[in-house]
Amino acid sequence: MQIDDTLIDYLGDLAHLSLSGSERARISADLSKITGYMNILSELDTDSVPEGTCNDKSAVSFRADTLGDSYDRKLLLSISPVSDSGMFAAPEIKG
Repeated sequence: MQIDDTLIDYLGDLAHLSLSGSERARISADLSKITGYMNILSELDTDSVPEGTCNDKSAVSFRADTLGDSYDRKLLLSISPVSDSGMFAAPEIKG
């Protein structure tokens, strides 16, 4: 994949970002490194890896979902800039 100004413009538009020249250069360099690593990974021989290896959940162990101590609501709300009816208040998001 070629990382050029057109791609950086496209990604900036998707993310609603206004990028400075130095940010564009840094992002371009970072994306080039990432795609370079992906190219290296694509060269790996995975023919000997059994199918479904990544989807085998039998090898995964999950921790127990247990109820634990929580933070004190009054303390958290007391340090919050704005609270309302026992909850954090945040500006309305319109979009």
